[in-house]
Amino acid sequence: MATPKTSLGASTSSKRRKLSPSNADNSTKSSEIYYSTPPITPDQPISIVPTTTLKVTIPERQTTLEEQRKIKLRVAAARRWVPKLQNPFPKNKEIREAYQYKLMRHYTDGQPQVPVIRPPIATSPRVDALRKHFPLLKTPQSTNSDEIARNQMLLHRNKQITRSPIGQKLAWEAFSSREQDRIDRGREALMRSGLWDDDLEKEQRGQANNLPEWRKAHTGQFAKGNKLS
Repeated sequence: MATPKTSLGASTSSKRRKLSPSNADNSTKSSEIYYSTPPITPDQPISIVPTTTLKVTIPERQTTLEEQRKIKLRVAAARRWVPKLQNPFPKNKEIREAYQYKLMRHYTDGQPQVPVIRPPIATSPRVDALRKHFPLLKTPQSTNSDEIARNQMLLHRNKQITRSPIGQKLAWEAFSSREQDRIDRGREALMRSGLWDDDLEKEQRGQANNLPEWRKAHTGQFAKGNKLS
């Protein structure tokens, strides 16, 4: 059986020819069935629903004059710190020179200083009379000579123990290497205070350096000996 065409025009024309009286044939009419494609139903128009844009305005908190002043002070302080934070870290030479001046800042060169200008103090006759009427009390301070002598003896003994070889070796065992018994190792900052990084690096490599004897973990006089139990 021949396949009919799928177009709407061809199917309609074939149907018309089949129903026409000139082409009626009883033998073929009972064996052939023709299908026609229904017309396409157009889509219904979409109804446009008018919408309204919703907008919620939350009022901001009104800042007082005192709060505005604090904000301005913080902004000004932050801007003053901008150049300090942008400057590069000082070099070792700059740190060394600054440290030398730091050591000399508490000492004078012996030259006469300009006298301090003191403001005049107004006197009052009534206050002067009261001061003369109530003299300054003198409270005698009793000193215990036995306690002072005992403290001096303990100090002298402590110095002898500290300067002895056994005391120096104990100090070397306690402070020459990194501490392992504490999690934060807070004592290392104290042990590194006042020591040059160059000398610490030389000591780590086993080279000669100017570190004190208690800090020489590899090149000291106790480094090759056995530690005390």
